[in-house]
Amino acid sequence: MRLAGLILPPTFTLRWEPLGSDNAGASTQVLHGIGASPGIVRGQVRVVPTPDDIDDIEPDSVLIARVTDVGWTPTFGCVAAVVTDIGGLHSYAAIVAREFGIPCVVGTTRATRDLPNGRVVEVDGTRGTVTLVNSG
Repeated sequence: MRLAGLILPPTFTLRWEPLGSDNAGASTQVLHGIGASPGIVRGQVRVVPTPDDIDDIEPDSVLIARVTDVGWTPTFGCVAAVVTDIGGLHSYAAIVAREFGIPCVVGTTRATRDLPNGRVVEVDGTRGTVTLVNSG
């Protein structure tokens, strides 16, 4: 009971810094994040701002989202891979991607901003990389 007399402050503050990604100043050809579900696939980028916008997603697209939650679950069944700006190994995207057996990279910090819709990318869920594939 050595902490019994401890008086806690009324509020806690801390500085949030994303882990697992050092994309500041990196080339937009390769994004780095946390490899959350293993596998390598290629597919067309589909940036989806909200779960309400998933109706027109093409099968075998690469889902790019800021973050996912239970509302995104039906989408995991038809996409080739999932990439998120925010997340870790225990994030919703990571857990559900592993259950569906699709590659997943989380914590990229800027995938929704840097990956254009329609471009082909290679997602490596083991290494935690998302690479723009040159067309042509």
